Amino acid sequence: MAETDPTAIAPSRPAAPVPYAPRDLGELMRLAQQLSDSQLVPKAVRGKPADIMLICMHGHDLGLSPSQALASIYVIEGKAVSSAQLLVACCLRRPDICRYFRLVASTDELATYETHRVGDPEPTRITWTWAQAERAGLSKKDNWLHHRAAMLRARAGSALARERYPDLVAGLYTADDEDVEIARTEARVVALEQARATPKPAAQIAAEVEDWSQEA
Repeated sequence: MAETDPTAIAPSRPAAPVPYAPRDLGELMRLAQQLSDSQLVPKAVRGKPADIMLICMHGHDLGLSPSQALASIYVIEGKAVSSAQLLVACCLRRPDICRYFRLVASTDELATYETHRVGDPEPTRITWTWAQAERAGLSKKDNWLHHRAAMLRARAGSALARERYPDLVAGLYTADDEDVEIARTEARVVALEQARATPKPAAQIAAEVEDWSQEA
């Protein structure tokens, strides 16, 4: 009886999916224009192809496809703001630096993440509690009231990523109030520098300062 060739019956391994990426700036511009008319993109960037381009370019720097970038990066005051999950993902994608990054506990009262950075003698844990949220004045915000466990996880995960992997997440702002305020402050500094470089009527400068004061 002839032997059966095992390769003839072995199931073929499916090819890994290849995420779409624009080949050049012109293709990215056309993509951003088309996506800006879509109801599937986040509402904040509909009709804003320039913001979509910024998000996609920032995502490309992080190794993300356009769809991944649009799902995890936002534009606030001209700054690319990342989701907390993206910060954790940036750590996990570097197993040469991050041994693991895992959720240890999650309830409506606390969230704990643990990670072990290569070279560290032992793992590091960070816990965020509802009591901390109350002291920080966050507990009465809608997101915190309706999604307590998720918001605590986001705080704990992003805090641990910044604590142990500053080299991997440097320059990545999250949607946490503190980071958004940093982004807004930097945007104001840039605007003031531009204002100094370009003479403006005194009345216009006074109006802009008034606006910034009210925002603060």
